[in-house]
Amino acid sequence: MIKIVTKEWMINHPIKAKKMIENMVKSRKKSYREGKFIHHFKGKHFSENHRKKLSESHKGQIPWNKGLTKENSKLMQCISEKLKGRKRPTPKSAWKKGHIPWNKGKMLSEEIKNKLRLSHIGKKPSRESNLKRSLSLKGRKRPKEIVEKIKRTRNTPEIKERLRRHRLKQIFPTKDTEIEVMFQNELRRRDIEFISHLPIENVCQTDMFIEPNMCVFCDGDWWHANPVKYSENLHEIQKNNIEKDKRQNNLLEIMGYKVLRFWEDEIRKNVVKCVDDVEKIREEI
Repeated sequence: MIKIVTKEWMINHPIKAKKMIENMVKSRKKSYREGKFIHHFKGKHFSENHRKKLSESHKGQIPWNKGLTKENSKLMQCISEKLKGRKRPTPKSAWKKGHIPWNKGKMLSEEIKNKLRLSHIGKKPSRESNLKRSLSLKGRKRPKEIVEKIKRTRNTPEIKERLRRHRLKQIFPTKDTEIEVMFQNELRRRDIEFISHLPIENVCQTDMFIEPNMCVFCDGDWWHANPVKYSENLHEIQKNNIEKDKRQNNLLEIMGYKVLRFWEDEIRKNVVKCVDDVEKIREEI
């Protein structure tokens, strides 16, 4: 005769229910270890339609332990006493004990990667989740081993060169500066074709490139240290930019490019004159 175990029976007979569950768990674990028990769902996957049906069927269902506490339920009291003193292993304690994650050394297939990518498209984490993540990471420091590994693997000449090349394709700042916009508008007014922020020979990124070989730069007075305004007590950033500009000019001229640099002050005062200089040099070429 099959005995049907209901919620009411478990609440009224907490000790028997507890023993029954313990025996079931033990026998199931033993069967798994010995390989006798193979779950009927192993290797099977639900279709999307079936998953939706399951999700809809569970809507509105009340959990069996809703409202049950140690004060009003003997079963919850027994469970509480059984678990008293136990601590669920946190990620930190698990790693300390040598716990090996199930996915260590396993690589995701391209199909799964694509599914994960598509599932995240259009989703943005809420402000609360971002704040929680930020607070959880606050004060954490990477272990010395990981820091040393990053230094060994990422600070190699090959990686630095690869990063530098990728950096040339990025536009910083993402929007054109005021002086660049002024210069571009004047070029458009005169129907002079140009390409903005074009990487040149893995050397640098021009503000504007005019065919056949003209590289135009609009340099900010402070950032590039205009000698009329900034000649003494230069900031470290200004010193680095001066050296970088000289190096870029030399390399571009060796490669056969014509380099034209205009100061912010010149462009703001008379952008028409600056573009006149461009047209003169363009006619000479």
